[in-house]
Amino acid sequence: MTDASPRAIPRLAVYGISTTLLTAGVVASAFAQHEYFYTACVQLAQSGAAMMVLANMGLLLTILLGKALVRVFFGRLRAAEVERLYEQGWLAVTETCLALAVLRDEFDAVTLTLFVFLLFCKVFHWLLEYRVGFMEQQARLSVVLVARMAVLSLLLAAVDCLMLAYAVSNTRQYGATMMIVFGFEYALLLVCFAATA
Repeated sequence: MTDASPRAIPRLAVYGISTTLLTAGVVASAFAQHEYFYTACVQLAQSGAAMMVLANMGLLLTILLGKALVRVFFGRLRAAEVERLYEQGWLAVTETCLALAVLRDEFDAVTLTLFVFLLFCKVFHWLLEYRVGFMEQQARLSVVLVARMAVLSLLLAAVDCLMLAYAVSNTRQYGATMMIVFGFEYALLLVCFAATA
C-alpha cells in the first residue's frame, strides 16, 4: 500500500538506506574479524550472505546510475515511455532467462553481471528508440535534445561494438560458452540501432 502524504519516503530511498546500512555492517564485520585486508576480502567472498548483500549493493548502484543517465540524456520520461519500458522489460528478462537456462551449468557471478549490463543497455536502446520516434513527430526540436540523442547514440553503438568484440574474442578463446548468447544479443542491439539511426 502506498502512502499519498507529501512526507512519504520513496521506496527507492528506503531500499537505498537499508542496503547501504546492511553493506556497511557486513564489511565492518569482516574487517573487525580479520586484521588484514586480504583475509577480510576472502571472508566476504566465501560467505554466501555477504555476497548476497554486496550483490544487492551492486544492484542499487546500477539503479542509481541508470536513473542518473536517464536524467542526463532524456530528462523526464513521458508516461508512454515508462509504460512501454515495463512491457518490453518483462519480455526481455523472460527471453534472456530462457536462453540462460539452456546453458545453466555456466551460470555464475560473471554471467549475472553480464546479464544485468545487457538489460541496462537494452533499456537505453529502447528509450532512445522511443525518444527518436517522439522527435520525428515534433515540428521544432531543440539543439540540446538533438545533441543528447547523438551523444547517447554514439555511446550505445560503441558499447555494443565493444561487447560484441568481447563476446567473439571469448568464444574464439574458450569455445561455445554462455558468451554466445550475449554476442547474439549485442549483435541484435546493433542491428536495431542501425534501423533506429
